[in-house]
Amino acid sequence: MAAEYSTAAGLRAAYLASESDPVAVVERALDQARVAGAEYNAVSVVDERALEAARASRARYAAGESLGPLDGVPVTVKDSFHCVGLPRWHGSAVHDGEPPSVVDSAPVRRLREAGAVLVAKTTMPDCGALGSGVSSQFGIIRNPWDPSLTPGGSSSGAGVCLAAGVTPIALGTDIAGSVRLPAAHCGLAALKPTQGRIAYTPASMTRSAGPMARCVADLETVMEVVGATDAGDPWSLPGRFSAAGWGVERIRGMRVGLLTDVGYGLPVEPETLAVVRGAADRLSRWGAEVEELSLGLTESDFQAFDLGFMARILLEADAAPDGRGELLLPLLKTWGEPVRRASAMEAARAAQTVRAARDRVLAAVAPFEIVVAPVLPVPTFPAEAAGPVDGVAPLYHAAFTAWFNQTGQPAASICGGRTSVAGMPIGVQVAGRRFHDADVLRVAHLLEAALDLDLPWPGMTEKEAGRD
Repeated sequence: MAAEYSTAAGLRAAYLASESDPVAVVERALDQARVAGAEYNAVSVVDERALEAARASRARYAAGESLGPLDGVPVTVKDSFHCVGLPRWHGSAVHDGEPPSVVDSAPVRRLREAGAVLVAKTTMPDCGALGSGVSSQFGIIRNPWDPSLTPGGSSSGAGVCLAAGVTPIALGTDIAGSVRLPAAHCGLAALKPTQGRIAYTPASMTRSAGPMARCVADLETVMEVVGATDAGDPWSLPGRFSAAGWGVERIRGMRVGLLTDVGYGLPVEPETLAVVRGAADRLSRWGAEVEELSLGLTESDFQAFDLGFMARILLEADAAPDGRGELLLPLLKTWGEPVRRASAMEAARAAQTVRAARDRVLAAVAPFEIVVAPVLPVPTFPAEAAGPVDGVAPLYHAAFTAWFNQTGQPAASICGGRTSVAGMPIGVQVAGRRFHDADVLRVAHLLEAALDLDLPWPGMTEKEAGRD
């Protein structure tokens, strides 16, 4: 992807200036989607109808009737979304052979209505259960920065396609970090919005759709399209998302919490810690009042969360007909054994523990307008692994992300730097108060601009990157 076309804003400018057109861009995106599928297992299905949509977009531009900033922009959506006429595996062989979807999920429908062109659905681990790219249906999903390493998950293929230059924007989902984790692994920007800010079906109190892109400005553009209510989601919020426009001067006096200790989990590796502290220091230099905080969570809190999370996976697998639940990824069956042994009282007690932990998190972060934290405590781990440590629950490394799903708060990820030896991306998380998604994105945007990393994207040639 040519550097000037690597963002939705860049494509829009090119279309308006007649320097490119949606058909040429979508043709290339389709070709690149096939390559990403073959090389990285990143694509579940290519939508051959994309060229028809691109031709319609080209005609609108020619007539001066563009639908807006996403008209003609190619996009991928995660396999978890329903898209009319396309299969949905939800990452698992459990669902292989099911008929194509007959409806579009609400955010997919809104993207189409805005003129965005869906070129492919992207791969994910079984049932969105992992923070890595291991799937019984798709195999091992690999990171284009280094194919021996994970792209994160569960919006694994979405992160891969963005980093490899297939499209400038993608739509994922997030229930414990699933857009923020792959964004961190792949050098991207992503937002898990306030719960209900993006209508989503099936409705959930912890899972949300979330935009992913190469820059925060594109997240804001996508949010202005998909960040709206829908009758199909009873938890969706009224009104629409509107981006903020304030600058660095707004940071002065802002109370910022620096979170580097959840209370349990893996220790934060030094390079990751340095990058996160660097982001907080930047806000401090702009006048923010930065204070360290800890959530004070315990191993028992995690075990309770883990029990409820895994119960959702087993319920989905058990509901599959003809014994297809047995096709669930074996490590998930093993992970779920405590769920099958738990009594109703144990399950109820676990849910109570999670609610109490959620309330403690809300109390800990309440004094702060913004919280800066790692996305995950380690930069990366092998592609074949479920998580960074063998024999440990696969979401143990998602301690910094998962609890913002429980509290319903908006949380974004940006690339804050790269590892010194391998050059792998390191993510920084920026979270905020419920309903203040625009402020979270604005802080993330200002940090991104100040860092000005100019990443050498793995999908670029030297010429495309402007280095010839």
